[in-house]
Amino acid sequence: MISAGTPEEQSNKSLGSHPGRARGRIAVLTAEVNEAYQAELWRGITAEARRHSKQLVCFVGSRVDSPIQQEAASNAIYRQAHSGNFDGIIIISSAVSTYLDPQQVQFLFDAHPRLPRVSVGIPVEGVSSVCVDGRSAMAEVTRHLIYDHHRRNFAVIAGPQWHPESEERRHTIQDTLGRAGLNLKDDLVIHGNFQHKSGRDAMAALLDQGHPIDALLCLNDRMAMGAVEELTRRGITVPQDISVCGFDGIEESEFCSPPLTTVIQPLYDLGVQAVQELYLLMEGGTARHTTLDCRPLIRQSCSCSALSQLRLRTANPRTVPEPEKSPGDSPTAEPPDSSDPSDPPDPPDSPDLSNPSDPHDPSEPHDPADPAPGKSQPAPAPIRDNVPSGLAGTGESPLDQEPQAFIDTLDELVTRASFESTDIRRWNAVLDRIEAGLTGTDHAEPWLRVILRGREILAESRTRRLVETRIQKRNRLDVLRSVGTSLSEAFEMPEIFRRLTEGLVRLGFQDAFLVLYRPGTRTGDLIFHMESGIQKPVSPRRVEPLEILPASMADLQRRNMPIWILTPLVFQDRAIGHLLLPGDHPDTEVYDTLTKQIASSIQGATLLERIKSHEQSLEQEVQHRTRELTQVNADLRQEIATRVRLEQEVIDISKHTMERIGQDLHDDLCQHLAGITMHVSALGRRIGPVSPESLVVLEQINSLLGDSIQRAKSLVRGLLPPGLREEGLSRAVEHLCREISRASGVQVDFHAPSSLTELDVDRGIELYRIIQEALNNAVKHSGSPRILVSLSPPDPETGNGDRDGVKAGDGESQKILLTVDIRDWGRGFPDQNHDQGMGLKIMRYRGEKADIQVDLEHPGQGSLVRCRVLDRRAGGPASGTGNARTGSRRSPDRVPGQGNHQNTHPPQE
Repeated sequence: MISAGTPEEQSNKSLGSHPGRARGRIAVLTAEVNEAYQAELWRGITAEARRHSKQLVCFVGSRVDSPIQQEAASNAIYRQAHSGNFDGIIIISSAVSTYLDPQQVQFLFDAHPRLPRVSVGIPVEGVSSVCVDGRSAMAEVTRHLIYDHHRRNFAVIAGPQWHPESEERRHTIQDTLGRAGLNLKDDLVIHGNFQHKSGRDAMAALLDQGHPIDALLCLNDRMAMGAVEELTRRGITVPQDISVCGFDGIEESEFCSPPLTTVIQPLYDLGVQAVQELYLLMEGGTARHTTLDCRPLIRQSCSCSALSQLRLRTANPRTVPEPEKSPGDSPTAEPPDSSDPSDPPDPPDSPDLSNPSDPHDPSEPHDPADPAPGKSQPAPAPIRDNVPSGLAGTGESPLDQEPQAFIDTLDELVTRASFESTDIRRWNAVLDRIEAGLTGTDHAEPWLRVILRGREILAESRTRRLVETRIQKRNRLDVLRSVGTSLSEAFEMPEIFRRLTEGLVRLGFQDAFLVLYRPGTRTGDLIFHMESGIQKPVSPRRVEPLEILPASMADLQRRNMPIWILTPLVFQDRAIGHLLLPGDHPDTEVYDTLTKQIASSIQGATLLERIKSHEQSLEQEVQHRTRELTQVNADLRQEIATRVRLEQEVIDISKHTMERIGQDLHDDLCQHLAGITMHVSALGRRIGPVSPESLVVLEQINSLLGDSIQRAKSLVRGLLPPGLREEGLSRAVEHLCREISRASGVQVDFHAPSSLTELDVDRGIELYRIIQEALNNAVKHSGSPRILVSLSPPDPETGNGDRDGVKAGDGESQKILLTVDIRDWGRGFPDQNHDQGMGLKIMRYRGEKADIQVDLEHPGQGSLVRCRVLDRRAGGPASGTGNARTGSRRSPDRVPGQGNHQNTHPPQE
């Protein structure tokens, strides 16, 4: 099964022995499978794994220690390739170690000490390594540019400085140039990262330096194609101005403009050999180092024409691919680090281009059909040794059979190869070798026509295959776009899974597993499972951090498909899950595109679910808070009502107490003092003539008693407004103005119309107190010689006491029953504290209790206190009373509103 046990269980398992699981499960770690280099490697790995009946899981992460956050997140799946899940591991080191130095590459393998390990592309100490030796082919291409095309000014676009394969090839180029008397300047070597863009950027940097360049060697094809793109953009033609060569031999290099001269790596054979080496280790063998040779492939980007390519291929078969090897063939293997690899061979007597006297004059054109300078022409091998047995017929040579029979046999073999998806380009090598064997024979001329017809058959077959591949790729791209559009239009998981099932079946997949990680952890849940093209119902099953699938899914997984590809689901810089798909799809680009589409759709649906969940949580919280606030509001209302009731009771008690005290002062103390005054007067009449001193004392006593009576009456008026109940508010205010004027010596004028709105007693008393407070403040603090108190009825047009209505809480104008102004012409209030006085706060407090708005205004000189008595009845008429806002529970007594037109009360001495 794929699932991993606990770390303790994993540590207790012996290498190659895993209870409950068949031996032979292989993990392959690579950066991507949609790129041509790794796609061909993967094809060889899967073919050999099937031949050995090995089960394979390819972990498609990215470059280890990549500074790109999205790539770094992809590498999380590499942790699942451990001894608890697998019996052996193959790491495509050349792909995943772009950002690693040799020591870090070593650490990458040392992290799996319990597993048989194979490194592909980079030799690693202590593990089996399968690499290519590109030094000889790279030197051959370099010499080809020097001697055949007379290039002198070389530049190199290399891989990362710490990449051993790249550095080995770069040193080979430098050594070859040095032996030819040429020097490669350090600033003409630019390091890239094997990506198309890095080749374009490196070429731009080289051109910006201004050095003359007529030959460019790129250490992989993608960088070479990027360099050609930059050269074309700048108007520099390839190969007329600059010859360009690559390395790898990927399929895209054949279809560049111009076709790219390159060095072919045996990528398919690398994959095959990697599985063979791992199989030997799993059977108890020892680690060893295996090297495969590369071959140059001459095309037009180096300056060779199509005809010269043909002549060169005929003269030097190493410049073309060899026919396919049978499954049993394998390259020569040797133990790793047995000896240092020898330097690539140089041609004998290589000409020194710096020495004009050298017999090999570089200015003379060199025929590509001839061997390189200083090389001897190899003798052609027998024709029968150069062709497969199917073409040789029954005789000693294919020339012994009829030409038409040869053509028919070739056509049949090419058709079969095309049907089996075998690389038919290898058959060109067969014809090249037959043509080479015709040299000096009697059959040369007629058979050359046969070979030409054979090349036409190969070209037609290859064209048909390319068109067919192009159509299939376009159709798959259309399906991918359709699947992506369908997924992007779904916003809920069940609908996404339904559409995903349809899309996977359309793309040719029958089985799939999808695991979604829990936020902030590597623990996941299996949320989608498709088997035989049908979505299976699953309840989320826990997947531990080191597991690929839940343990219960292992038997089903093993039964369905032996080859799997595991891709991470990454959104921005975060791994959100992984997808397990069968690994036999003919178009490896499907995996990368499909994974990105699924990751975006899953993340969108997840975010939407979180938003909905958050909305539901917010709604529940709002409902909870609303209930709490409703209860608090009800409690607050009850508390306010209680407070208002208590305040009203305190006010009523205070008012009744004041009235009782005032009444007692008026009825008792004042009468008592008046009686004393009468007795003193009577006493003065009875005692007859007295001394002047005694008379003065009697008059002083009588005067003090009169003054006490007046003071008592003033107290009575303060406690109980005189005449308020009997004569109305206007008379009471008028009497107040007269008394304050008499007591203070300030002229207080009073103005009121003949009739005013009737107020209840409580509001009348509060208004009276406010006017009394305002008058006292004006007398004490304003310094004004004159004060005016005026009472105004509602305006006949607006129904308000003044032209501007008062805005209520809902923004509507509230009606005013009465307006009272207390105006002085004194010093006024300072701007910074005109609202801070205790007197104004007392007036406003009284106003709030009686629905009276109190404002302090500055009309210019002096100050103005304006009191607006508001109508308590919402929408009621301008006249009348109401006590709803004060909460009074008793029917109010009416205070008559009649008054005088105008009265002036001069100060009395």
